[in-house]
Amino acid sequence: RRNAGDTMYTVFSPYTKIADVATPDQKVAREFRMQVSRYIKTKDGTLENGILDHLLLWKANHKEFLKLVNQSPVLQEAEILSENLARISEVGIEAIGVIHGKPATAGWTSGSKAILEKAKQQGGRCDLQVITAIEELVAAVH
Repeated sequence: RRNAGDTMYTVFSPYTKIADVATPDQKVAREFRMQVSRYIKTKDGTLENGILDHLLLWKANHKEFLKLVNQSPVLQEAEILSENLARISEVGIEAIGVIHGKPATAGWTSGSKAILEKAKQQGGRCDLQVITAIEELVAAVH
């Protein structure tokens, strides 16, 4: 979505944005979405472990990403993506806990959906490709 509406860039514009190097339909995101879909149908523990591994990694990554931003300010446009990924990863971890019977706090579902909606905002003209999978986890809580 580098040039939505053909208003910001021309063919002579330099490739200096996050969207210029982002790869659409990342393999990791595609596989994560498939894992979540299969997990919701089967509640397979092996799939759950793989999902949790990704979610824990993404949740912890934001602190490390901020260190990179301090060293390379050009990455600031991706900071919101990293922050949102950490937040939705926490939602996914909580959803798996609730699926296993851990009681959800009052308003957890609506709060989780609000976090997921906010995460749909672009950062650096890029989208997070795992939002729909985490939405599936939240929906599976019911």
